[in-house]
Amino acid sequence: MTPRRRFLITGLNGVYGWNIYREIARHHEAYGTYRKTHPVFKKGENFFRIDWAHESEAEAILKKIRPEYFVHAWCMCDMDLCEISPEMARKVNVEGTRKILAALHQFCPDLKKFVFLSTAHVFDGEKGGYTEFDEPKPKHVFGATKRKAELLVEKCGFPSLIIRPDIVVGRSLQGDKGTPDFFIKRTKAGKPTHYFTDELRTTVKAEAMAKRMLELALSDETGVFHIGGEKVMSRYEIAVSLVKERGLPTHHIHPRLRKDDEWAHIRPKNLSLKSGRTK
Repeated sequence: MTPRRRFLITGLNGVYGWNIYREIARHHEAYGTYRKTHPVFKKGENFFRIDWAHESEAEAILKKIRPEYFVHAWCMCDMDLCEISPEMARKVNVEGTRKILAALHQFCPDLKKFVFLSTAHVFDGEKGGYTEFDEPKPKHVFGATKRKAELLVEKCGFPSLIIRPDIVVGRSLQGDKGTPDFFIKRTKAGKPTHYFTDELRTTVKAEAMAKRMLELALSDETGVFHIGGEKVMSRYEIAVSLVKERGLPTHHIHPRLRKDDEWAHIRPKNLSLKSGRTK
């Protein structure tokens, strides 16, 4: 039996963080941090509202928890918002990661592993089928900030993992952050939603992503790992499939081309991933 380990996970408001927390908590001692309040967080002593930019808050939680493993899932991931507010994206995604790593070195120097949740958006999406050995080439602010954070993690001095999922299909805690959350809500309300037919992606269920991440965290593996599905689909096909799975009508989901979007210049053509190192 694997001994119980102590984990601290950031970003519980997001799909990655919440589903990772739930998976880890089934088997290990899990703690998580968040920014936006939710009734669930008031029910237990394992949740902490924290601003990692404040050194005193970082010091207090790290001294209290003394994590053996640290999973960093918190980020600013809205692509459009990152383009509008690039300095904020840099502050959260790059400087936030830098400050967390600095605090860990000061207060948890014996950390067993640092796990960083990254993204397929570190690639430009021109060819698709990206493996862990392809050279990242971000196309937009979000991808660029995540790549800069990856470089910090690669040189952080701790045993580390960089996990790159593509589209993670799962619900967020508050029901407004996950891939299905937005358009399922609109479909139920009878509102139209448009998705690209010429943007290709791979998907992975949130539960499967979290389980594989935990396996990797507890292994001796380090470095970059892609976690994605086998089937390449357009964003439109993904939306229709998820609506059908829930027994909802599909006539509110409409096709759209990337060139017709306001942010056409940052929309990737094919961000599909190949998980060459994960089976």
